[in-house]
Amino acid sequence: GKEEWAPEGSETCFPRTVVFLTWHEPISWVLLAANTLLLVLVTGTAGLFAWHLETPVVRSAGGRLCFFMLGSLAGGSCGLYGFFGEPTLPTCLLRQGLFALCFAIFLSCLTIRSFQLVFIFK
Repeated sequence: GKEEWAPEGSETCFPRTVVFLTWHEPISWVLLAANTLLLVLVTGTAGLFAWHLETPVVRSAGGRLCFFMLGSLAGGSCGLYGFFGEPTLPTCLLRQGLFALCFAIFLSCLTIRSFQLVFIFK
């Protein structure tokens, strides 16, 4: 049944075990603390960029495009919270979809910014 599995070519079935990170394991606390720190830093950077949006430093860093990059980094980081606790179908779909979308947006922004720099210095 669905509660057992067998390696290919084997005649013996083994019971399925589900292994996942719980919220109260030490490694979970380390990952959550690091991710929360990352989100605080990204939010602080976005706030600082918004405060000084018209300065040459922020404009040379990408201007408004930086907000898309920082937002996609924050969104991808939020997907980490879906990896804790017993997995369900909605959490599996959301965490993978959220990360894939945010990572694609981030790479697109990074590529655009790289092309801008190449054309500026050419």
